[in-house]
Amino acid sequence: MIVLANFMLGIAQILAMLLQFFLIFIFINAVLSWFSPDPNNALVRIIDGVCEPVLAPFREKLPPFGGLDLSPLAAIAAIYLIQYVVVDSLRHYANVMKSKEAPITAAVDYFQAFDIVSGFRGVETLFLL
Repeated sequence: MIVLANFMLGIAQILAMLLQFFLIFIFINAVLSWFSPDPNNALVRIIDGVCEPVLAPFREKLPPFGGLDLSPLAAIAAIYLIQYVVVDSLRHYANVMKSKEAPITAAVDYFQAFDIVSGFRGVETLFLL
């Protein structure tokens, strides 16, 4: 069970990093749209290439509001919703799975934290939170 819990924590961390990556790129894309950069610029094409698949469904559903494109705002809200619902649920469920085995592994982790072969692993091995 502890392996599955660690796997779920890893998946949650990777998903959180990907969502943060998209947040940054969507924000950069929205700021760049105010300045109308050269569409042939390689950096602008990369940012558009990353953001367009995420923003396209929102652009289809949301009409322009007074000339403003609200799709980045809707995409950012959806990304935050996914972070709070999916990522936090994965982390919580994995921590619950780990806490069920905490009495057995806590003593083992305490003694393995100061193992001479592997060196000091850190304080986080002493607590299974």
